[in-house]
Amino acid sequence: MRGDCGFSLLECMLALVVMGSFLGGGVMLLSSIYRMNRMAGQIERATAIADEILERYRITSLTPQEFDVSDSGIIYHGKVELKLQDLGTQVVVTVTWTERGTNHEVSLYTLSAR
Repeated sequence: MRGDCGFSLLECMLALVVMGSFLGGGVMLLSSIYRMNRMAGQIERATAIADEILERYRITSLTPQEFDVSDSGIIYHGKVELKLQDLGTQVVVTVTWTERGTNHEVSLYTLSAR
């Protein structure tokens, strides 16, 4: 005779499966959020590097050049290009980096009247 004061083995197993599904989904969601935050940080750092180079150009005239900056185990490669335009010189700073085999790039453009 079965009493009503406990759970059967089948009910316990079903509860574990449901809880495991929710936990698995939660772990996948947290992993995705972590990756997106890491990528946002890398884009922010690359943009800051390019902005710093543009600021240097504003203060002193730069020549076309290439540069490397290492930060948090990632090497950011940069390139400064100057293109003559009718209204002045277009300055293009491009920063590239590779993370887990994927190439990424950020470019900033400005126009100098010098």
